[in-house]
Amino acid sequence: MPISFNQLLNLLHLSRTNKTFLVNTKDIFFLPKTYKFLTFRIIMKHTSKNQGSHHNNEEPSSESSLEKIIKETIQKLKDKEFSKKIVILDTNVLISDPTALYNFKNSLKVIPYGTVGRELNNVSNNSRNAISRFNANEAKKTIENIIDFAKQRGIDPANNPIPMNDGRDLIYIIDDTKLNTDPLKITTDLGNGDLSILNTAKVFDRISKEEGCNAVLITNDLALRTLTKINNINAEELKKGSIDLTQISKGYYLCSDPDALAKIFDNSKSSTTKMKSFVSKLMPLESFNQLIVEGIPIEELPHNSYIIFTGSEEKSKEIINSSNSDFHKHFKELPSLVFRIDRVNEVIKPIKYDEPYKSIFGIYPKNLEQYLFMNDCIDEDIKIAVGHGVEGTGKTLISLASSIYLAQRYLKDNYLESNPKLDLTDFVKISKPIVHSEEIGYLPGGVDSKLELDYFSFTSAIKRLWDRRVLANKDNKIRNIDLGSNSNYDITSIYDSYDDLMNDSGALFLKAPLGFMRGVDWGNGVWIIDEFQNAEIGQARSLITRAGDDVKIIITGCPYQIDSKYLRDNYNALAFLLYNIQKTNTTEERYKNAPFVNSINLSKTERGKLAKWGATLDVNDYDYNKK
Repeated sequence: MPISFNQLLNLLHLSRTNKTFLVNTKDIFFLPKTYKFLTFRIIMKHTSKNQGSHHNNEEPSSESSLEKIIKETIQKLKDKEFSKKIVILDTNVLISDPTALYNFKNSLKVIPYGTVGRELNNVSNNSRNAISRFNANEAKKTIENIIDFAKQRGIDPANNPIPMNDGRDLIYIIDDTKLNTDPLKITTDLGNGDLSILNTAKVFDRISKEEGCNAVLITNDLALRTLTKINNINAEELKKGSIDLTQISKGYYLCSDPDALAKIFDNSKSSTTKMKSFVSKLMPLESFNQLIVEGIPIEELPHNSYIIFTGSEEKSKEIINSSNSDFHKHFKELPSLVFRIDRVNEVIKPIKYDEPYKSIFGIYPKNLEQYLFMNDCIDEDIKIAVGHGVEGTGKTLISLASSIYLAQRYLKDNYLESNPKLDLTDFVKISKPIVHSEEIGYLPGGVDSKLELDYFSFTSAIKRLWDRRVLANKDNKIRNIDLGSNSNYDITSIYDSYDDLMNDSGALFLKAPLGFMRGVDWGNGVWIIDEFQNAEIGQARSLITRAGDDVKIIITGCPYQIDSKYLRDNYNALAFLLYNIQKTNTTEERYKNAPFVNSINLSKTERGKLAKWGATLDVNDYDYNKK
């Protein structure tokens, strides 16, 4: 027989006293709707209170079987040669960097999957942010791959840590919902499973201290990190993946040693300031043994880096500080001074752009950094050329002019009388991360119309180059390098107008947002990726794998000009790529397998005095709290 509401309240009070429920849910079904809702609220609140009753200062319940496994696992760390560090990863860490599981070398990495799995699934299914959804899915795939790896080796991932990196790392996937609740000094329901993550950190902290190890919770949640520290548990923000940009090589070195210069030039009749009789352009690196360049032995300079033999400190300062027209006076002697370090073949070799007094599709370098970056862009040995630096340094214009030059060189190398006009359709692909890519749907028009403003910097630069080249052809003032007198190689003779160059079915340039290039395979041509600092770290790897061996990739960007609120100046695709290029070019086993990547830092603004002043403004120097 259905009970009355008063009877129900008495039963609930008795339940609260005895910490058990005497209420049959079938009885609740017969209550009026309002009473029914109120009763469920009382039951849920009471249940939550009982479940949280271990928090405060009560003794934890007896050790569970899962805790015994955890203790046995931590005890095994004592037998390992690597660090006894235990890292518990919060969900937001994996969403921020899905590869974080492969970071924290020489440690035991714990995934509280009872909470993390639920939260990753919720983000991937319900988040409005495309990057968060993608990263959550990537994190789930990473965990799945690790579990598959374990099962292939006969390891039960539910009860055993999974050895990675030849056993030097362990990944431990646990069900944190099965852990007993440890007492806490202060607890606050932060929601989204944070208390379960905190309890996991507490359990590992307690057991690890008993076994002489250290446990730390890695979380980007400031509130959870604060609460963790209040309870005397180590907590840190995700730091792995952040790159110190001050440690990235500028890409070139100046050697002012006159003796080194004498090895390159026959100076029997010349001084270090008056060069004559160029002897050799390809010399063994060992002939310069014990030479120190900017404090570094020459044999330790990064692979593919440039070395400029100036012969004196004065000459070094003159070249590095020269700009615009002042730089032009060095044109004829620079090719004899600049070499590239080739640590694969143990030689120094000449620069390819050895006629800087000839333009690359109508533009000349205005300083040493531009000159070196232009060489990277047209050198067929460099498959990935990266130019990074502040605004106004000419990165975009140089990359576009170089891409047109490469198209013209392709024509020259493949020119046949029977086929005077080779197909250059989409020979140059232009991409950039579209930060508001989720919002372009509401804009009117097709894809080109929607992206017109985003690509305005490209189209306006190409128009400038086109107009300069057409004018130069009429006046016969500018000579393009490596084209000779045959006008069949000139883009201005292939395309009738700028509109044909950009818009017809055989357009040279293809504009495509970076996010659309996933899954595309390219066999040849040039791929320019601009504003790469606005791309996610995961995109750096997945996008570059789209290119075949005959593709030239030119990447530009400024690590400090971040438009995405999800990235930082030292945590983005450009910074990640710069870090890996430097690692490749300084590590023997890597540069021998990948001798074709390089980066140049462009630091000189050539736009004008206003742009130079703007580049010096430091947003971090502004104290907005000061009254």
